Amino acid sequence: MTLALVEASRANALATLDRISEARPLYEASRRAFEKGGALSRAAQAAYALAGLELLEGQLDSCLEHLHAIREWQGTLGDATGQAHCDLEAADAYLRLNRPEEAEESARHGLEWFDRTGQFAEAADAWQRRAGAALQMGRAKEARRRFERARELHSGVKNRLGAAMDEVGAAAAATAAGLPSEAGRIAGRAARTLARLGLRSRQARALSVQAEAARSADRPAQAVAAATRALDLARKTRDHRVELAALLVLARVAGDAGDSASEYRRLRAAERCVERLRCGVSSEESRLAFALDKSEVHERLVANRLAIGTPAAVRAALEHAERGKARALAERVARERLAAGGGEDKARRLVEKIEALDRDLARAESRLESAGSEPGLRAPRPQEVRALLERRDRARASLARRDPARAVLTGAELPDPWAGVEALAPGELALEFVETDGRLHLLAVEDGAVEAFPDLASSQEIRDRLDLLRFQLGKGGLGLAHEERFSQFVERSIRQHLRALHDALLGPVADRLDGRSVRVVPHGPLHGLPFHALENEDGPLLERAAVSVVPSLAVAGLLARVRPGRRAAPLVLGVPDAAAPAIEREVEAVQRYLPGARVFRGEEATLQALHLAESRPSVLHVACHGFFGETAPGVAALRLGDAWISLPEIYGLRDTADLVVLSGCETGRGLVHSGDEWVGLVRGFLQAGARAVVASLWEVHDETAAPLMADFHERLAAGDTVSEALRSAQRSARARGLGVLRWAPFTVVGDPATRPIRTRRAA
Repeated sequence: MTLALVEASRANALATLDRISEARPLYEASRRAFEKGGALSRAAQAAYALAGLELLEGQLDSCLEHLHAIREWQGTLGDATGQAHCDLEAADAYLRLNRPEEAEESARHGLEWFDRTGQFAEAADAWQRRAGAALQMGRAKEARRRFERARELHSGVKNRLGAAMDEVGAAAAATAAGLPSEAGRIAGRAARTLARLGLRSRQARALSVQAEAARSADRPAQAVAAATRALDLARKTRDHRVELAALLVLARVAGDAGDSASEYRRLRAAERCVERLRCGVSSEESRLAFALDKSEVHERLVANRLAIGTPAAVRAALEHAERGKARALAERVARERLAAGGGEDKARRLVEKIEALDRDLARAESRLESAGSEPGLRAPRPQEVRALLERRDRARASLARRDPARAVLTGAELPDPWAGVEALAPGELALEFVETDGRLHLLAVEDGAVEAFPDLASSQEIRDRLDLLRFQLGKGGLGLAHEERFSQFVERSIRQHLRALHDALLGPVADRLDGRSVRVVPHGPLHGLPFHALENEDGPLLERAAVSVVPSLAVAGLLARVRPGRRAAPLVLGVPDAAAPAIEREVEAVQRYLPGARVFRGEEATLQALHLAESRPSVLHVACHGFFGETAPGVAALRLGDAWISLPEIYGLRDTADLVVLSGCETGRGLVHSGDEWVGLVRGFLQAGARAVVASLWEVHDETAAPLMADFHERLAAGDTVSEALRSAQRSARARGLGVLRWAPFTVVGDPATRPIRTRRAA
């Protein structure tokens, strides 16, 4: 035990000296020794110190995971103070990840204990984090009140730094509340205080807030002066968040003045900051939240290039749109493909080297930011940080040359969307929609060339039309009796909306669609729109073109890669019940066209059976009830034989079938997060290894879904691609007289050229 105390003390000293690589193993050894010796409170303290190192090194998700475990541990020990400190650190990490609701909850829990025990310094920090959470959630007035309360407490305990940073936060809240002149005065006062304290990074933060306040008050010269000074200080201290904020102010001022070249230059630099800030963000939830306040960078870059309009500028607009579209999904798909494929030893070693350098950089930048606020600690010099950056960039460039997909996982920019363009078949047309400043635009990609059709329509007008369409499509769940009685009215209304959306979204390229394979990359409200059912005077697009959907061209390029190795026999799960008895007939028909398939019915179609999909069957067909929650995508689920299977459980699947068919209600629905991340069941299976997913966009009826699925699998068995097979089945259903509600709910998401059944003809 004495040795463990000595090791813990040495670890504390080494951490203070910034010798983290030496401190970490000592903390780990002392934790194990304390735990073995029954000194659980000291063991928890050592674990807490390790989590603090992760926070310092920017490993935010890992830090949060450990803090939650430590908090539970401290709860069993009755250490309420330790729990409150865990809450405080967790709130800090959540704020950096743009997860304000969780930051608010953690900070509030910590504050309750600090208030009760009179720990005013910690209470002030908790108020500061609660204020930051309110600001991220758009509650500016409440945020300002909380910052002012934090300042009172920080002043009371003589914490000048804390009080000054509270003023910075209050100024940002005042700007958001429409009081830019007052905000400028508060931020200026804070900047002077922080300059006297010698805290250049914190001073830069105050100046960036002052710059935004000046811009909002229509004082461009003052905004440029403050932002330029903030940018200089941020670059010297390697504070990328402040650098990003300052660059955005300078870009906005340049844009307001009509200086598109300067605006573009500033935005490109801001885009590089966003890429750097992605390091340390690893969990699905955090990656979805990451783009919350950063999507503006990509949107403004797209708008800037579209305004220029030259072929080179339009090409650049597509690249910038792709960097801001479904980035988290692309990274996850790349990660799963790499995990399944192993990888070259040299590439793996480069990844490990880059990850270590990223930790060193995050720690050095954090120390540099805090220079002067930690007595006795020598901060790294800016040139040391620059040397780390250069080493990291050289390693990343080497990895990008050797293995571009793996480089994406280390924070490198996504490969150009041209990898996705190259995956297009000859003559195939890709239609990518983007949104800027509340307007929708179209980028058409064909044979390597990009053509822009800007300003298609107001995003709000399209949303309103989509709401009306979805209201009518939702009537499919009212049953066959309602449908038989009102079918003519519902069909007429649905087709009216489909025609209006066709004209608004596809009008500029309508004469180029006939006889083509069309791959649509939606944006924002367009996710979940049945593009194949949009129609003009010649009928639905389905009759003229083969249509599929993909979240981004970068994702398309990743999905097009055929995975090596043999595939297992097809897997079929069917769960019929009184509400959907025809599922039994659907399973029998699918089984007929998938000889040798493993089939599980009813209570046998369990989660355990679903996990057999991890043996890489050629096809996974799931016929059951589906559910989608309108307000929370995590509520999306499949009803298997033993339980509802949630989205997180589907995310847990690995290396699943090339083709996944989800024959249930609303299995293709999703919600759109920041960064145009479309979240739902389809995303889960794409991440799990599927090349293509067939899913429904609204409620389906098993009496009509069963024959449609039988026709679909018949065409697959004949060697058709997934897109060809679904199109043929839907055209047959339409020829039988079925309305849009019954023939159109299913869509292909992913690689339309997926051909899971190899025949002599297909080969």
